[in-house]
Amino acid sequence: MNRERLLILYCLVFGGIGWLLVLLTPRPPVDFLPALLFAALALAVDLLSFRVPPTGFYSLVGVVLLSAALALGPANGALITAIESVVAGVALQFIHQRPRNFYQYVARPILRSGSRALGILLGAWLASISTASSLDTVAQQHPLPLLLWMIGTYTLTLQLGRAGRELIQGGYSGLQTWWRSTWAWCLVLSSRRCRWPCSAARSIVS
Repeated sequence: MNRERLLILYCLVFGGIGWLLVLLTPRPPVDFLPALLFAALALAVDLLSFRVPPTGFYSLVGVVLLSAALALGPANGALITAIESVVAGVALQFIHQRPRNFYQYVARPILRSGSRALGILLGAWLASISTASSLDTVAQQHPLPLLLWMIGTYTLTLQLGRAGRELIQGGYSGLQTWWRSTWAWCLVLSSRRCRWPCSAARSIVS
């Protein structure tokens, strides 16, 4: 198997795991308007992503997505995250005029969306286990542990997805180049996610 096919397979498998968990996780009913507002805001922020060479797009959309998970529940937040991220992932390829191929317009958006949704669901499950609460009630009963768990798992799954992609694309030298060029941005954006997205969540749903 050549490197391009292996990269596509990796994106589909890693991202597909996140999508599968999103589809299999039961979701409580949610008001349509707040969900639409979160999705629209996340899409707007995501489309303002800036590119950090060699390949990555970065933005503060994680703050909006974590806020959605706190306000609407992790299961609904993960669904919004997956749908918004795949739409933005395809749109960004058009905006930045990337080569029109299966990897750029299908595999990469699936990896992007699936890894984000996976991070939110993993954080929610760990929070529910650590607080002995259900996935449906953890956001209302234990918002701070939920937020802290989701920040960690969201960042971890996102960076693992990117690291695997860079390793397949460029080998260890490509992975090192990517890490040297992006680690500072990763720290900055991760710190921004810690600044109480729950306040934004309460203002939108109130």
